[in-house]
Amino acid sequence: MRGRMQGILVASVFSLVIILGFLQAGGSSLITMICGVLMAAVIALVTLRKGAVEGLVTLAGASVASTILNLVVMQNIDFSALALFAIMVLPVWGLALLLRRTVSLGSVLSASVVIGMLGVIGIYIVFDDPAAQWYEMLSMSIGNQLSDSSLDVFNADEIDTYLNTLAEWMTGLMVAAIVSTYLTSLLVARWWQALLYNPGGFKEEFYGARVGRYIGITAFLVFVGALLGSGLLSNMMSDMLWLFSFIYLIPGIAIAHSIIALASASKPLFIVFYVFLAIFPQIAILVALVGWADTWFNFRAKLIKDSSSSE
Repeated sequence: MRGRMQGILVASVFSLVIILGFLQAGGSSLITMICGVLMAAVIALVTLRKGAVEGLVTLAGASVASTILNLVVMQNIDFSALALFAIMVLPVWGLALLLRRTVSLGSVLSASVVIGMLGVIGIYIVFDDPAAQWYEMLSMSIGNQLSDSSLDVFNADEIDTYLNTLAEWMTGLMVAAIVSTYLTSLLVARWWQALLYNPGGFKEEFYGARVGRYIGITAFLVFVGALLGSGLLSNMMSDMLWLFSFIYLIPGIAIAHSIIALASASKPLFIVFYVFLAIFPQIAILVALVGWADTWFNFRAKLIKDSSSSE
């Protein structure tokens, strides 16, 4: 990272790809999403290294440059794309600033939970029944495609049941996905920073990631509310569970890495772990539960203590 202009230039290239992808494909292409993560990571890296002001300057410079290029190429400015740009980057900048000041991934994870919960609450404030809104949108897209399919595989009742179930999950899945992009960008930025200025630092920091007890208690209360509640409140709690499940995956994965590292296992074991994590949802739930339990039991400290005493 040689200077301010280098950061602005790199972020501008990524942001231009994002805006063009949004205009041409609704922002849904894989390349657009990857560029979004990397662009936010550039902003986060500048913020982590040089502070809040430099991060904002890089963000503003990238926004202006991409807007001008977009105006030249597309002959117009899509403000909805710019709004999406801000929504996807500003929280990453804020989380990077928090990480710079606290040097604690646990604090960042806790803040991410708060952001996600506010997002879920905001959706329920704007829409009286988010699941009904999602059902209508899904019926117009997926439902019509399934109904018009030449393969007579699904009947009307099966399609309706499928869409209702998916609609009930969509708010939580969407918020969890957005928060996951924030954290992915920040972790990529922290990894870059470690490679450039502190080799090995990212591994040590990631292995020590834990979520605070207040968030752990909140997660338990949300689970109880989703299980015992009814109506929209129960639905909102259920949506928040998707967020907590993702957040607690991170310390759970960190614990798995610590166990594999302490056992001096080979790298293929990491690959096997991630394959199982991706294929079997039950494994992901178990890992998230371990991450939640670590809030109180601090498994890694016990593992290190046991490993030291056995030597």
